[in-house]
Amino acid sequence: MQVDLTSEKAELPPFALITAFRFFLNAEDELRAAVMVKLASLLDNGGALIFNNHMNKWSLHALLVRLYKFATFDKRKDFNALSNREVEALVRVAGLVVVKKYHYGFLPVLKEHTWIPMTLIRGLERILSRVKIFNGISTCVIYVCQRKEDV
Repeated sequence: MQVDLTSEKAELPPFALITAFRFFLNAEDELRAAVMVKLASLLDNGGALIFNNHMNKWSLHALLVRLYKFATFDKRKDFNALSNREVEALVRVAGLVVVKKYHYGFLPVLKEHTWIPMTLIRGLERILSRVKIFNGISTCVIYVCQRKEDV
């Protein structure tokens, strides 16, 4: 089934689980907020919304991209990134709270082209994901949210 969530005609039953991956980062601000509010309204009692931010603004990866763009005088506006604060503000507007976050992508590996074996990188990523002080520099964050009244 396909439906435009922002349409007044979009009538859907409540869901116990809703996922939205690779959407919010690339959506325009108004669409991002409208869809978040609509998805929150579609959650069943105790239901969860799980979504990701695949470019944390304060990750090592994003910082290196911004540094590269600055150093090469690249003025194109083709790099989207959201901070944890921006994501949590979006969630609050929809009446949701973040109940769990999963962080990964600490090492700034581009398209898996590296001189370090990927098995070593995956192992390091697993270790770093367990160390709370590294959470702020992870590239990707998965958010698990519920309505405030269900928490």
